[in-house]
Amino acid sequence: MEPADPPYTSDGQDGVFCTKRLRVRKWRSTDVASLLEVYGNRDVVRWVDDGQALSPGEALQWMKVTQANYAKYGYGMYVIESSFRSKVLGFGGLVHPAQQ
Repeated sequence: MEPADPPYTSDGQDGVFCTKRLRVRKWRSTDVASLLEVYGNRDVVRWVDDGQALSPGEALQWMKVTQANYAKYGYGMYVIESSFRSKVLGFGGLVHPAQQ
């Protein structure tokens, strides 16, 4: 059996962790367009929450809530992007449903 790869670490700034192929990091204000690309698409969000696409205003509000969650709880939603190029692949993380 081959030894496992060493653990991958964050970039020391807003990165949470990374692997050979993926980087998980905190949201940045510049991620609003990518957020809308995913959560503003009706076909994508029909299986999420109430199935309604986010408006630009709702995306900005979600960004504010996420930033507040980082400050208050130390965690929140994160960007999942390619380690090879800074391309957003999706989003994931931990949320407080009543406050999302």
